[in-house]
Amino acid sequence: MSFQQMKVIDNISPYVYFKYDRGITDEEYNFLKGEKIKFYFSERVAPNCLTLLEEQLDLGVTDVYVLDDLAYNLEKMRKMCDRYGAQIRTILNKLPSSRQDKGRNYKTPYFIPEMMDELDQYIDIAEFDTNSWTRIRTYYKIWFQKKEWKENINVLYPELELDIFNQSLIPDFLTFKLNCGYRCGYGSSCKKCIQFAELAESLFEKGYVYNPREKEGE
Repeated sequence: MSFQQMKVIDNISPYVYFKYDRGITDEEYNFLKGEKIKFYFSERVAPNCLTLLEEQLDLGVTDVYVLDDLAYNLEKMRKMCDRYGAQIRTILNKLPSSRQDKGRNYKTPYFIPEMMDELDQYIDIAEFDTNSWTRIRTYYKIWFQKKEWKENINVLYPELELDIFNQSLIPDFLTFKLNCGYRCGYGSSCKKCIQFAELAESLFEKGYVYNPREKEGE
């Protein structure tokens, strides 16, 4: 698409955003900045750490996807994006990881419907990676209406090869994981990811389902 075409489209509506599936050249950057055209990068080229997040924010992006290390540092990501006035995005049925072993590693970041109230503090825009309206309606019901999933998590995430039994998983663990800082990658002995997954499997095999204690007065 030419610069002129982008200007014409941008003038049509203030709600037009351009999404790049690759990095941009200096010429493109100067054009986007000069014309004040709203743009952001797709999940394929999303930043995976705070350093690269700052780089994209300095370029003037309007939105940023959660990926890799940022999925364990959502509070820091939120604060940095707020300083730049940028929104945070995620794709709820895709693992926010670029690791080759993301579907086989218990430390892989993922979200569950029971976390939606906590995620609302950090995520501005949630998407679903599908072209099927039927699936979109189903996903929407699970994530935004019921906010509950009493099945294996790998049904929600086709990329996930592990068995993680959400009906027996303690969701507080995943809330902790949102800001754990990926300490295990820096020498910490934390093994919560695999320990909670194994606990969920053990409880599931014994027929136990996790039911959080209702708040007083409810």
